[in-house]
Amino acid sequence: MAGPVLHALLAQTFLDTLPYSQEERESFLRGTLLPDIRYMVHIPRSATHVYKTTLDAVKKADPFSAGVLFHSFVDEERKKMAQEENILSLFDAPVHKKDMPHLLKIIEDDLAYDQLRKDEVLHALKTAEPFQDLSIDKIRAWQLLLSDYLKQPPHLLFQQHAKNGNGYFTLSSFQVAMWNGLIETYRRNPIFKTFVAKVQKKFDKIFIFG
Repeated sequence: MAGPVLHALLAQTFLDTLPYSQEERESFLRGTLLPDIRYMVHIPRSATHVYKTTLDAVKKADPFSAGVLFHSFVDEERKKMAQEENILSLFDAPVHKKDMPHLLKIIEDDLAYDQLRKDEVLHALKTAEPFQDLSIDKIRAWQLLLSDYLKQPPHLLFQQHAKNGNGYFTLSSFQVAMWNGLIETYRRNPIFKTFVAKVQKKFDKIFIFG
């Protein structure tokens, strides 16, 4: 599964191939960044993700629903690549096995960040759209959390929280301090940089050729 930066970046790349208006683009972006709200409201993945979706299904849906579907499509394709490349095997101690996928998301986000057109994404997140039975207040709270995360590269965000001795989201202050060091180490690893480039190249081909 991908992180917010990579999800938004791949969404922008895909949107560039479609005749969407700016309003429709922003609705799509809101949709594609919503499914991981499950981490905040503690609901099962199946409540916000659609298994085995396709780009054809994405293209037939309204912009917001299309974004939601696109999130699941990206997650599945990117997971296949991570397994094929055995990328998680590059992590050493003290990274706990259950934390590896989440740490990988942050490193990918950091390496992809400079390509993100963040102003468009941040503007999109200023508006909330209803989704299932979630309250608008919860959706707004999630979008505020996302906006905070997207304002700067993840390594700088973690540096700031580690320096201030703060926790972040579900991470304790101890975990933030440890992850801060790990992010600094792994984001400089050329293998991770190559992997992120491969992910983007694969999606470029999918968007063009299907």
